[in-house]
Amino acid sequence: MEPAHRYYPPDNALLLEKYEGKNGGTCGPSSIAALERKPVQEILNGWLGKGEESFKGYAPIGDMLETLKILGYTVKKKRGLKANTFPYPETPTAIVRIQWLQNDGQPFFWREAGRHTHYVAMCKEPDVIGTGWWVFCNSVSWFRAHDRWGEEYLQGTGVDHNRYGPPGYVSSYLELTKV
Repeated sequence: MEPAHRYYPPDNALLLEKYEGKNGGTCGPSSIAALERKPVQEILNGWLGKGEESFKGYAPIGDMLETLKILGYTVKKKRGLKANTFPYPETPTAIVRIQWLQNDGQPFFWREAGRHTHYVAMCKEPDVIGTGWWVFCNSVSWFRAHDRWGEEYLQGTGVDHNRYGPPGYVSSYLELTKV
């Protein structure tokens, strides 16, 4: 598979704007698009094998798993154990589920938790100065997983706090193998 970390889906910003204001977002489809090196709309057109009309405006884990299966991936689910750093998956690509926290650092519960979940893509590629793991976030772009940017992303800190959002933790991740 061609390296993914330089690919930014050309329609990412447009679809982010279309769906994010409706208590949803395209982080799941955008993460898949970045790994597949395809526009987000192309992923949505094949969502659940039915098309964009089956996309709820957000991506429950079951929909993510079904769409990945349709695209030819085998998936191994891993627990994130509320990690405050990005994982080191055993496969060269993964999708990470991040649970954002409330402004006071407390977790959201039940339905609120689902609305404060975020997906990012990870891929391992040769990297002279880091671990080789890169993260794609549809509202930030690509950054190294295991350096200052990765730490600040999950801690919700950094030069521009609004860019990273609230703090969060890795709740789970999907190790992906394309068959």
